[in-house]
Amino acid sequence: MQSLTSSTALMLYQPPALQLVQSPKSLVIVDSAVKNYAVVVHRLDAAAVLLMLDADQDGIGQISSYLESCADLERMHILAPSCPGVVKLGRICLNAAALETYRTQIQAWQRALSPKAQILLHGHNLAIGTAGMALVGRLSQLTGAVVAASSLPVSRRAAQPEFVPLAG
Repeated sequence: MQSLTSSTALMLYQPPALQLVQSPKSLVIVDSAVKNYAVVVHRLDAAAVLLMLDADQDGIGQISSYLESCADLERMHILAPSCPGVVKLGRICLNAAALETYRTQIQAWQRALSPKAQILLHGHNLAIGTAGMALVGRLSQLTGAVVAASSLPVSRRAAQPEFVPLAG
């Protein structure tokens, strides 16, 4: 049997792979126009990362830029001003038709999401009516995530918000 010299041993040694910082499992996205958002955010996942959207910038662009550095997100909470079928993300008012304008960017979110990801929309009456259902359904199609919307205004949210699953 041949013995190894110290110089041979050094050449054979491979250091362990570097461990990258683990990506968060939950992301809470808050439009800066939401008042008292801290009350709601406080009640969400404590390990979640908070992304505040600049009201003067394209919200879809801000979200897309952040998601480029994420992987295996299990849950995205989006707290934003809304009305049936429309959600405000930064300076963008997103409805089902506007989703088509941002289709490529939103489809790219899939790379950051886990296969069983959920997108939870917190907004006032967002999913009500045909327009609301169209927005939620199309967002689910583009992202591959289960999308649900809360039924209460953000400012009146109970300790544990309830979500109505709208698309899968």
